[in-house]
Amino acid sequence: MVKSKGKKRYSTPLRPFESDRLIAEMKLIGEYGLRNKKELWIFKNITNTTKKRARDLLITNNNEELIVCGRALLNKLVLTKVFGDDVSLITKEDITKNLERVLDLEVNSFLERRLQHRVFELGMANSVHHARNLIYQRRIMINDRIVNKPGYVVTGDDEAYIRLKEIPEGKKKGEQVAEVAAES
Repeated sequence: MVKSKGKKRYSTPLRPFESDRLIAEMKLIGEYGLRNKKELWIFKNITNTTKKRARDLLITNNNEELIVCGRALLNKLVLTKVFGDDVSLITKEDITKNLERVLDLEVNSFLERRLQHRVFELGMANSVHHARNLIYQRRIMINDRIVNKPGYVVTGDDEAYIRLKEIPEGKKKGEQVAEVAAES
């Protein structure tokens, strides 16, 4: 069976050489250690779709939809710690107030939840680039599972369980190869 191609998770800018946008993108790429602009555009798309969902919920006339879908959206943002813990979801007014706060979100708040930035912020790496290398070398574990994706979005619950994988004492791969060559 043929595997489907999937769909594009980002959209490119309409003006490719707008200088202000280029400078802002390069600052974000440097600050968060992104590999290329595609990674940035993916998180910009996530930010824009979240804002669009909040905007659509705010203009809806259906109160039940506002309450149910608004709570679901805000719960998702609270679980990923994009929003603070001070979110009240009890009344309709609280939900609309918090949905208006969603419209003020920037891409930075989503980029800070990436595993690469979390590893750097927790002090396990000297820089964001070092954090990316540790992740690709399969040295970072969350809940005793190796995660090798720097763009993995860390939830608030998982953040306490991020740790470095311990390398066992003894011979390393290079030492074994040198020892076998010496015996031959």
